[in-house]
Amino acid sequence: MPVRPARALLSLTGRAGRSTASQILRGVVLVVAPHGGQRTSRRNAWASMSSDAARARSRREAAVALALAVDLARGHEVASGAREVVDG
Repeated sequence: MPVRPARALLSLTGRAGRSTASQILRGVVLVVAPHGGQRTSRRNAWASMSSDAARARSRREAAVALALAVDLARGHEVASGAREVVDG
């Protein structure tokens, strides 16, 4: 038998009768996000950190490639190790 939202809210607030707005809001949040949103927040933070790391890696690779291109355009000798960094 499915739990009705009113009964779930009643069991979450812990008392019968009238509830304050904050108790109702707390009950709704617990019904919608049982872990208080902490799991979602952690998942979002991890995704943000990994995308930031990927962007930073791309910026570093672009900076190396640009410096290498400038050196080649100026006719400077480029070490073979620098070419391996850019070529991957």
